Amino acid sequence: MELSKLEFVARLAKTKDEKTNLTSELEELKTRKVAWLTAAKPARDMKPLNEELRIGQERLLDLAVTEAALEAKLRVYEQNEPAAADKRKEVIAADERCREHVEMLIKLQQEARPHIEALLKENGTIGRLDEEHLGLVGQRMNIPHIAVPFQASNFAASNVPPIEPLRPWQYASDEDRAAVRKEELEKKLEQHEIRIQLAEAHSPNCPQCLLARIETKMLVNRREGKEDSPGESIYHGQWRLKCPKCGATQTVAIPETK
Repeated sequence: MELSKLEFVARLAKTKDEKTNLTSELEELKTRKVAWLTAAKPARDMKPLNEELRIGQERLLDLAVTEAALEAKLRVYEQNEPAAADKRKEVIAADERCREHVEMLIKLQQEARPHIEALLKENGTIGRLDEEHLGLVGQRMNIPHIAVPFQASNFAASNVPPIEPLRPWQYASDEDRAAVRKEELEKKLEQHEIRIQLAEAHSPNCPQCLLARIETKMLVNRREGKEDSPGESIYHGQWRLKCPKCGATQTVAIPETK
């Protein structure tokens, strides 16, 4: 499956970091090898160092090839941007036409509702007259039931919600959506931080430390929980706590945070 541009960018950044780190490690290995050679130590004892150098150099070559391939792919994306912009313009035009059709459907639904209500009313009248006819001569008129066509009922009966207008479409790149998600996450974390402080203010002392007659206030374990609510369990107001002194963990409900 083709990766998105954002994923290619992330992979390229990771590859560059790994390449930089590996280059530093190889320089350190080379320095050690030079020191070994200048000290005139036995060459056979240098085999592990040489093997580590060989594996590192092969890995560095693989990273260089990967980096070049990723950069080439991103250049293709950049070159294709004008054509992609044309596609977005076409979608905007098609979206405009779709909204026009939906507006027409809204109008047709509104126009159809009174006709369905009229059919139901006339059916009621027919049923009443048939009952009166039965009372007069002891026979029904055998009138065929004029039902509201199910297609019309599904479209515009009184219990069918009104069709909502479509909102205009706007293009948002993966980068734009990622930025929005990041901003939303930061807002949630900012609000959640207040609850963390409240949880720590009402957290109990560590039960393990208390056994040694040491009072240690437990803290929220921020490595637990979801991304937007670190430290909190799946139950609202229940917290994963950890002792900063002995490392003991505990899950505690703190009503003040609910």
